[in-house]
Formats: sequence, structure tokens, C-alpha cells
Amino acid sequence: MRVESRCVNRKTPLIRWTPDVQVRSQFGLQPGDTSETGIPHDLAKIILILLTTVSAPAMVAQGSTFSANDVEFWVGTGTNQSVLVVDWDGSSSADVSLVWGYRWSNPTTTEDMLLAVLAADPRMYAKISPPQASGVALYGVGYDQNANGSFDLSDNTSFNSSGFSMTAAPFYPVATATEIADWYAEGWEDAFWNFANAEENPFHSGSWSTAMVGISNRVLSDGSWDSLAFDANLSFNDFAANPAPAFAPLAAACNFNLDHACDPVDINLLYDNPLGDVPLDPAMDLDNSGLVDLVDLNQWLDLAAAINGFSSPYQAGDTQLDHRVDLSDYNALASHFDPTGSGGILLDWDQGNFDGNDRIDLSDYSRLALNFSPGGYDPGVNSSPFATHPERTNHLHSTFVPEPNGLWLLLCGGLLGFRRNRTLHSLKSH
Repeated sequence: MRVESRCVNRKTPLIRWTPDVQVRSQFGLQPGDTSETGIPHDLAKIILILLTTVSAPAMVAQGSTFSANDVEFWVGTGTNQSVLVVDWDGSSSADVSLVWGYRWSNPTTTEDMLLAVLAADPRMYAKISPPQASGVALYGVGYDQNANGSFDLSDNTSFNSSGFSMTAAPFYPVATATEIADWYAEGWEDAFWNFANAEENPFHSGSWSTAMVGISNRVLSDGSWDSLAFDANLSFNDFAANPAPAFAPLAAACNFNLDHACDPVDINLLYDNPLGDVPLDPAMDLDNSGLVDLVDLNQWLDLAAAINGFSSPYQAGDTQLDHRVDLSDYNALASHFDPTGSGGILLDWDQGNFDGNDRIDLSDYSRLALNFSPGGYDPGVNSSPFATHPERTNHLHSTFVPEPNGLWLLLCGGLLGFRRNRTLHSLKSH
């Protein structure tokens, strides 16, 4: 099977630029070397690029130690490494900071590290000033926290392909993220991004110290850590806390909506394209036949299972794609059973539509019954470190295998007199 992924990163390779002016030491970005430093984005013809998790990172438990080994998203190349920690509320002891790693060899600065992260992470954004005599000023930092591929500000700032926008100093009221789930903070006169350093891990044996130079003049050392924490009170003493690893987005052929996973939402998007028709989105024609059909669905089930760490394809009946077909899946199908068709309302995979038509009927039920395996239909899993194996604790494990007449008894009892409708899927809403 030939599988091609799409390059979903909106960023093109970074073209280095060299600023000249530093306005304030907290904000200035140090001129780096003028050679081109790019983050490669040639992601074609591969199955898996990087793993991501749910959009809300898990915070390191209080008392535990976060180290460079916990960093998941590394950018750059080289024998040395440094760590960037960004905290959108430096005065809070409860919020989460996100952490990226940076590898390098030649002398480099925090500027280089920040720009490399912006170029590599499609969820990361920044507002900076135009180049001046010795650097640039950092006005705002944003993050597409809900991982829906959309990040906008109330002042309609336009970000370039490397994730930053050169703007004038912000006026008040300052800009905010238009989506409440996204993270953004900016300031200049009454609030700012405080810069701090640690030559050793500040969450272990080291500690943060407010920088005596700006980001533009900070030369990294091997093992160094840098903090950007938004200081809304001009305390000059706010540091990143509660670190959690930033995760790279999943770029795979099965991830149609470009979020963090190959999951039932992607199958539902496939169903939005009438099976047997030409693809509305060429990415959904996985076998390059010119049509979207059950062959593409089967290839999706094969590819997504591999991406998610399983050693065999997902099977019809597995509504939640956890490699089990059990009573939870049976109940999902039973509660949405609609053998006469939905009158134009699309029915989902996770509702029990396993063949992509406009019905949930005995054909779908028969597939579920054939594959019924509450203990898992293939216990073996891929041992790849990129694999994830979602656990579902609400499943009822039983040796009961439903029979078709049992479903008709439910129908006669009137338990299937309701079903949930939905409107057409959209790539943005998923």
C-alpha cells in the first residue's frame, strides 16, 4: 500500500534575518549569524512525522522534576541543547508553561531559538517589532491551544509563514485571541514578556534569574534554560513555572482535519465526501484511484491503526477505535439504529455507520457482531515510541455476543425511537 502524507505545517523553511537594534533588554532579539537556517518541512511520502497529544498538556505534578528528557518537541540540529519555557501568566502558580527544546552547534542566541520554534511549531505565534539598531522587541506570544489550525487576534494581525508578525508597539486596549481556548498575551508599556535564564535545570538544581541582558544578547550555553513569562504587573520577577512539554502536530495521510490525531472525526469527514464520487479533498483519495470509496476507508483503518500503535487494522464495529468491539460499541449502534436512511442527515462512524452510506442498519450491525471482541481483537500492539494506545475505562467487558434478533427486540421495545442528528461536518469545526 502506498501512503502519502501531506505537509500540514503552514510554515515554510525559515529565512534568517538580522536585526540591528535592541530597544529594551528584556525584549531585544540578538542578531544571529546571517546564514540561512531552515526548519525542513519536506514531509511527503511518510506515514508518521511526530506525535502529539490532547490539546491541553498535562502539567508536571507538584514536587516532580521536569528535565530535558521530558521535552517532546525539539527543533534545530547540533551537539548542544537548550530549552525554552513560555508562561502566559508569570504571576500565577497554577497555569501551565510550555517547553520546547533547541539543538545547536555554532554560537547561537535566544533569538535563534525562539525563531526556530516559531518556524517549526504551527501552533506558535509572536508579534515583534521591525529590526532596529541592535535587535527587535517582543510584544506578544500566542499559541493555538485548541489545535484547530486557526489562530487570530482581535486586531486582525497577519502572521507570516514563519509564525511571526512585525508590528509597531501595541496600543491599549491590547489585542486578544479571538478564540477563548487559545493563549495570547501582549504588552509593552504596562506589561511585558519578562526574560530569565538558568544555566542548569531550574526545576531541579538550578533556579531562574532575571536576565541582565535581553534576548538579543543572550548567548546560549549547552544545557541552558530560558524563560519567557508574561509579567502583567511589571514585577520584573515573573518566571515560567509548571512546565509541560509542547507537542508537535501529527502529519499523516489519515489526519484529514489537521488536528492532533487520526480518529473517528477523520472518518466522518471522509463520509462527507459521497462514497463513489470524485474527492472533494484529494487527500481523501488514499489509493489515488480518482474516487473516494470503501477502498479508501479500509486504507484509512489500516493506516490510522498503525499510526496509533496497533499491529493490525481497525475493524468495523469499533466505534471509538480502541481495538475493542464490545457492549459500548453495540450500545452506540443501537441508539442510532436507522435502517430507512436519514433523509440527508449524515451518520457517523462512532454512531455505528461502518460502510459510509446514509443508514445504520443490519449491514452495520452484522459487521459489529462478526468482529465482537470485548477483550480486544488484536492484543498485539506496535512497540514504536510514537504509538498511543487510548484506554477506555467506561467500557463494559463481557463475553456476551449480540445476535441480530436481539437488536430487533430492542426495536420492538421502542428503545431505538430516537437518534441524534447532526449537521454536515466542516474541516474547521473538527
